[in-house]
Amino acid sequence: MSLEFFGYIATGAILLVLVVPPFLLQRWYFRELSKYAGGERLKEEQSKIQPNLAMRGILHRGGVYTPTRPGGHVANMKEAGELHRRIMAGEFGEDAKKLQVRIYIYFGLWVLAFALTFVLIFALRATVFYDPSRPIQW
Repeated sequence: MSLEFFGYIATGAILLVLVVPPFLLQRWYFRELSKYAGGERLKEEQSKIQPNLAMRGILHRGGVYTPTRPGGHVANMKEAGELHRRIMAGEFGEDAKKLQVRIYIYFGLWVLAFALTFVLIFALRATVFYDPSRPIQW
């Protein structure tokens, strides 16, 4: 097996680590949230204040512009923080609160995996793909 082929395999694995877990986490979160009593109400609240940048947000000066709320991206962050406080207070039920804590833990683990991935990228570059004619730039 050549080093070039190994590089392609490593790159594919790295992309899987970076892209797939957030997608699966989001799908799992909304599926689990639907099972709880306050889950549907929480999903309604989330849909009111959290624009989906990829689906319905219109990019405007680096932020999200919605026709009904110009400059609404700042207000959305404040409302999202308020929704977090309401979830942690148990307004949507204890199950939704536990699910939210699990999401924070899983997301933290993904961030660690993300950071480790970049360390591994550098390690691969420094060892396997090292070219003595081109020294590594620190």
